[in-house]
Amino acid sequence: ETRPTHPKRFRAHLRLARPTRAIVARFMLTNATNGLAIGYLGPIVVLWFHARFGVGSAQIAALYTTANLATLLPYLGVTRAVRFFGGAVRMVVAMRVASCVVLAAVPFAPVFWIAGVAYVLRVVLNVMTVPVRQSYVMGVIPAHERSRAAALSNLPSRLGAMVGPATAGPMIEAGLLVLPFELAAGLQLLNAALYWTFFRHLALPEETPIETPTG
Repeated sequence: ETRPTHPKRFRAHLRLARPTRAIVARFMLTNATNGLAIGYLGPIVVLWFHARFGVGSAQIAALYTTANLATLLPYLGVTRAVRFFGGAVRMVVAMRVASCVVLAAVPFAPVFWIAGVAYVLRVVLNVMTVPVRQSYVMGVIPAHERSRAAALSNLPSRLGAMVGPATAGPMIEAGLLVLPFELAAGLQLLNAALYWTFFRHLALPEETPIETPTG
């Protein structure tokens, strides 16, 4: 970015252009639903595994260690996944829908290890979308507006993540162990639907839009 030295130009430089504001507003809405979903999980998952299966800190620590190690692998195949699905938006939506299905199934696992495998798979599918979503934001926003657009886009996600724990905890205390998972899955499914609605026609500069054959 080239920083303007004139005060008036600097103030004008801080304002996002109208097309950028429209794109950022869409990102803010989609990220808000994702933030709410994250809030319903987060530390609540630890409490859920303990309440549901009676496992201790050692088993839960092993599960989270496995999940963190497993997230290293998807980054090596992200580029191929984007090519396979035919673009960044298609890849993000496909991975998000798949992760929602797996997440919704986690509470119905009969034993801890099955629930753990499903949860790790969900984490892996979710993590695969992170670099793609970040690069997509940088790709569709003009260079001199990227830092502000990224900050504004992520703000609703941070705010939404604070809402979930305040409501998910009482749900588990009331015996509604499944509800936080289903709410999170539903919100992330809504996130995928919004992402597809808002951005399926906004391709990255390096991507060639897929044309639908006629006749």
